[in-house]
Amino acid sequence: MEKNHELLSELGVNSFRMSIEWSRIEPEERFFDASVLERCQDIFDDLHARDIEIVLTLFHWTMPVWFGKKTACITKKHQRSFVDLQKKLSMSITKTFRCALL
Repeated sequence: MEKNHELLSELGVNSFRMSIEWSRIEPEERFFDASVLERCQDIFDDLHARDIEIVLTLFHWTMPVWFGKKTACITKKHQRSFVDLQKKLSMSITKTFRCALL
């Protein structure tokens, strides 16, 4: 990881768009994998230390298997699950990114 970030810094890159994989963070409904959140934070911290701004993508088309099994269409319960994910992320990772995209 650090080697890639070092190369970005050497190239003069000042921002980096990064996606967070929902199915890795919440592999089972309401079970958030702390090790994945810690890994994300390590990446954010390393990029931030190199003055590289993070543009965080919170949803990039993939969903956890458990989420897709609920129903074929998006319902209020689906929306609640996504809101729960966003709350967990906001409590778990520091604000070392410039903006977040949905």
